[in-house]
Amino acid sequence: MPPAKKSRKKPKPLSPETLARILTTTLSNGQDFIVSFEPRPGDESKRYVHVLTGPLITTCMLGNLQRRASLYEDEGATMMTGEWMEIPARE
Repeated sequence: MPPAKKSRKKPKPLSPETLARILTTTLSNGQDFIVSFEPRPGDESKRYVHVLTGPLITTCMLGNLQRRASLYEDEGATMMTGEWMEIPARE
């Protein structure tokens, strides 16, 4: 018998407040925070946001991402680098 098809869970809406809370918590824990948008083919009015947190980016991967961003600067890609400033943990 073929394996059952897995249905994709319908994503819950993410509010700006929720994203800000996740960002603050993630950075205060010294982890990476990645946000990516995924447009739905055939329905450009729907876009999904993916948030990934944790120890995700290696030094080598960071260099590759920085080079990729620099290739798209003329299309609006930006990159910021700054000295880390400790963020107090929120409860």
